[in-house]
Amino acid sequence: MNFSGGEDSFLTRKITEYGGNIRYNPGAIAYEIIPKNRTTIRFIIKRKYRTSNTELLIKSITDRNFTKTGALPRLVLRFLYGLLIAIPFFIFDKTDRLKGLLKIVNAIGGFAFIFGKQSQFYK
Repeated sequence: MNFSGGEDSFLTRKITEYGGNIRYNPGAIAYEIIPKNRTTIRFIIKRKYRTSNTELLIKSITDRNFTKTGALPRLVLRFLYGLLIAIPFFIFDKTDRLKGLLKIVNAIGGFAFIFGKQSQFYK
């Protein structure tokens, strides 16, 4: 997962799979510097593609019942739902069109995994 990312998600699944507990402190304060290039729509779209692609990669490794064909119907529905949301906003209003576009990109990232393409987001 060097170039796809998702190591933290994979580790979290393995820890819980083996009976471990993950805890958090709601009062903890964390600071993070977010580079300007990570605040663009282009970055957000690329990251959504990667997240979907990597999520299916992790499921394929950790879930014995996972099949690519089993994931297809959900991806198709996600894609169609994204179109349903995006098309009216592209025609009439620009405020919420990113929501539908992100659903579409999410589905495309999943389709890419199913057809053998692994995200190389960090390369």
